[in-house]
Amino acid sequence: MRSISLTSSSITQKIYRFANIEVDFLYFCIYSTFYLGNTLTEIAGEKAGIIKAGVPVVIGETTPETKVAFLTTSNRLDSEIIFAEKLDLPEIPSDLNGLYQHENKRTVLAAIQTLKKLNLVSVSEDDIYAGFSHVVETTGLLGRWQQLGVNPLVIADTAHNAHGLARVVAQIERQIYQKLHFVLGVVTDKDLSTILPLLPKNAQYYFCKPEGQRGLNAEILMNEAVKFGLSGSWHASVTDAFMAARENASAMDMIYIGGSTFVVAEIL
Repeated sequence: MRSISLTSSSITQKIYRFANIEVDFLYFCIYSTFYLGNTLTEIAGEKAGIIKAGVPVVIGETTPETKVAFLTTSNRLDSEIIFAEKLDLPEIPSDLNGLYQHENKRTVLAAIQTLKKLNLVSVSEDDIYAGFSHVVETTGLLGRWQQLGVNPLVIADTAHNAHGLARVVAQIERQIYQKLHFVLGVVTDKDLSTILPLLPKNAQYYFCKPEGQRGLNAEILMNEAVKFGLSGSWHASVTDAFMAARENASAMDMIYIGGSTFVVAEIL
């Protein structure tokens, strides 16, 4: 038996119960260029390595470069490829509130649709709605546009690449607040030239270094951020940065914590 590979964050409990079935589900996302490559084509080529001969594969999102890599591998292995972004799928409410969950949910629905088509699972519409409504409770997933406080509004999110941070910044811009306080930390292999230009320039930044050898020095991060018009102060730890943000924020402000999964983990 081949195992299903579920890497999207929005997954119903019903799907979790079928751990050994003959479908592989690939949700493409860019992890670390340090491990996977320096270009989208290289990264997609590595990610396409999970495609197995004759086994259907579901792709969540593509770019022109990544789509070629996926098609090349699936054609070589004679594997049916399903692009979730091309399907007509319903919008289902979820307890995960990030704007980027729209694509995640479509990928999961495409996977369910594929499994049902192959008569490998029986999932009702009620199952799907129930699963999407209780993702956090069912899976214990944390750190995805997670609200940690009100007055001021405190949001933590593990988005750490350009694609994810662009979506997060768009959601920040939809919030109502007087001043934005941004607790930011990254790891050493992060290409800062791809993410710092995306961040709001009207925020007060609290630069910090996540624990562990991969954490980038907070002062170095601050000095790089200044080059992109971002201003603030650096702090010895994530906790110190968050405490400083809380001390400076008024009830009508917003505090955002992110830049790395490691940063969010230290707060949670």
